[in-house]
Formats: sequence, C-alpha cells, structure tokens
Amino acid sequence: MPEQGPFRLLVYAIIALAVLTVFFIYIVPLFFRTPEPLLILEKNVGVASLNQGKGVIEEVSFGRIEFSGNTFDSRNRSMAFECNNAALCCNISEVDENCSKEIEWDERKIEIKNGLTIETTARCFYKNTIYVCKIYFGKKPAQIEIVKAEIKEKINLDVENAVLNLEVKNSGEVPLFNGLIKAEVYEMYLEGRQWEKKYVGRALVDEMFGEIGPREVLERQIPISVPGMGKYDVELRVWGDNAGFEEKNLGFEVTGGSKCKLDSLRQCDAAEIGPGGCRVICYCTSCLLSSQCIEKVRAEVKSIQAEGQARQVDLVSSRITPLTTNMVEARLPQDFCGTP
Repeated sequence: MPEQGPFRLLVYAIIALAVLTVFFIYIVPLFFRTPEPLLILEKNVGVASLNQGKGVIEEVSFGRIEFSGNTFDSRNRSMAFECNNAALCCNISEVDENCSKEIEWDERKIEIKNGLTIETTARCFYKNTIYVCKIYFGKKPAQIEIVKAEIKEKINLDVENAVLNLEVKNSGEVPLFNGLIKAEVYEMYLEGRQWEKKYVGRALVDEMFGEIGPREVLERQIPISVPGMGKYDVELRVWGDNAGFEEKNLGFEVTGGSKCKLDSLRQCDAAEIGPGGCRVICYCTSCLLSSQCIEKVRAEVKSIQAEGQARQVDLVSSRITPLTTNMVEARLPQDFCGTP
C-alpha cells in the first residue's frame, strides 16, 4: 500500500486545484465585481466635468452592447460620441447600413458588436448653463496643452517690450486643427485694500495657428501691448477643433514706457545770457512729470545753438531746473554765451 502515497497526493492536488479554480472564477467575482463598462464611462464623464477641457483616458472592456446619449444625458449635461479609429468603426451617418467593422456609431449612438477592450477618452466643457461632453472610442483625440507660458515679472519698456513666450503641444494621437491662442490683458489697480482689474481693450491677442500634428509642439513669441507703467494680468486660453482647451493666468509689472519725449519741432532754444548766467531752454511733449522731461534733456540733448552755430554739449552733470512740466532750463558754461 505504500506505493499509493504519491498517487493519493496527486489526486489531492488535482482536487485542491479544481476547488481554487472554482473559487477564483465563480466566488471571488461575487465580492470583487469588475465595474460595468457604462459605470466606468459615467465615472470618467464626472471627472471630466470637474476638469474641463482635459481628456480622462481609460481602457474599458465591453461585451456585446448598444447604448445612446440618453444613457448619460441629464438636466445639465448633453452627451455625444465619436469613434476615431477607422479600422474599428463605421460612422453609420456617413456610410450605408452594411458595416462589417466592430463598432457602429453616430454622434448619439454606439453599438459594439463583439466583446473587445478599447481605449476611451471622456472630455467636457461648460457652455450656456450645460456641460457638453463627448466620449471618444479608439485613438486619443487631439488634446491641446500649454507646455510653457512665460512673461518676465518686471519689464522696463524703455529697454524691452512685453513678450509672452508660449509653447503648446498636441498630446493626442490625431492632428489638431484650427488652433487658436487668445490673450486678454487687464490692468490691476487698488480699490481700497482690494486689487481690482480693468480690461485693456487694445491689448487683445487673437491668433490662429492652424494645425499641430500628434505629439508635436508649437512655439510662439507673442507681443503684449500695455498702455504704460503699472501691474497687469494676462488671461491666456488655447484651444482647437475637437481638441479641448487649457487656460493660464500670468502677472507682470511694467516700468518706463512714458510717452514723454523731446519736442521734435523745437528741442532747445539758442544759448543766452539770463539771470544767473549762460542758460538754454529746452522743451518736451507728453511728459506727466517735469522730472521726466529733465531726464530726456540730460540723455538726448547733444548740441546747442550758440553764436549762430551748433556746439557739442554734455548736460549729464549740468543743473537743470523745471519751468513747467514740459519746459526746463539748463545751465551752461559761460563760454557758450561768449562770456569769458
């Protein structure tokens, strides 16, 4: 009888394996059910509603199934579908009814003929008091993303212009068409202790950039127009047809940029003797402060008429006195006026 020991162990092992198989195939699923595919899609649409413009991607296993937009519609949500894999799908609104592919679809109905696992993407945006959502089947749809959006935090307009450096990417698997960049500029101001903002109408940027291929990145340098010194906020939005959208806010501060300049018709009078010695009167336009005119005269006046001819002059260290906002008096060496 000892020779039956190994055989008996083998029988026990087979029985134990059978029991485990039954347990994992029939018992475990009762406690750990795989979510129904429509429940997975409903969950993803909910997440997409909270993260507008961004796709929520998940592979979902379907059996033979048919459903419509009514399955997901609600009082504040409207649903549409799209299958973007031509190898799998027939758009029954564009071809006859004799479709031999795995999926038949139109904007409001999906029929999956045989069980398969397929990548899905849910995406939503809010428009006119309702969430407009779409579920894509097959490839990842075009998806626009802001890779980089930068503008210098402090900009001196006397030295440089305000420029937005932008990189946008199509992270999807199909081309992005009719891309658009929109940047609206607001000037910030203090109202009591609260920062408020007003729209700078002439600073609107509205630029079409056409197509971006799958996984490609587009780079742009966008001039930002501002009226002058102050704090500003740029509200940036990028989007494309069937490609979602992304938004970003950027703040920056501007100095310089005054419209103050030397009078082009009459920069300075001829040098003359006045109370206190040799002097010259110079003129500016559009200066808000006399100190701005003084700085323009110091930096830009390089010659003065004296005794009928232009003579070189350096006013950097000269005493300059304001007479009005746009008129100043600069003291000159006595020999400018022919006085020893």
